[in-house]
Amino acid sequence: MNNNNKPLTLEELIKYNQEVFLPALENHFATKKEFNGLKIEFNNLKLEFNDLRDEFYEFKNEFKEFKEASLRNQDAILKKIDILIQEKTVIDYQKKKERKMFEIIIGALEKKNILNNKQIKEIEKLGIL
Repeated sequence: MNNNNKPLTLEELIKYNQEVFLPALENHFATKKEFNGLKIEFNNLKLEFNDLRDEFYEFKNEFKEFKEASLRNQDAILKKIDILIQEKTVIDYQKKKERKMFEIIIGALEKKNILNNKQIKEIEKLGIL
């Protein structure tokens, strides 16, 4: 019988597998060691992702609180501005009435010669009317 045709012994099969077959498989497939390394890397990435997600939610909540505080401040400012506008409207109305009243009083004082021209000019310089 030819040396190539004789059946392999268990010992020869083990040697062949260790020297030829298993190294050839390692070139095509990931080994258990490599797979465990990838698994560790994946778990680390997963932990980093969870940390980033937690930071994102924390930032989102902080931003929401900031936005709500800003809107509350804007509301307070707008209320104060509204009050000031109303007060200005009332003050302008009162000043208009006062000017009209002073025009009437000064006109009457001028007609009755209670105020002389010099006094009337001084009142005009004040810019009240």
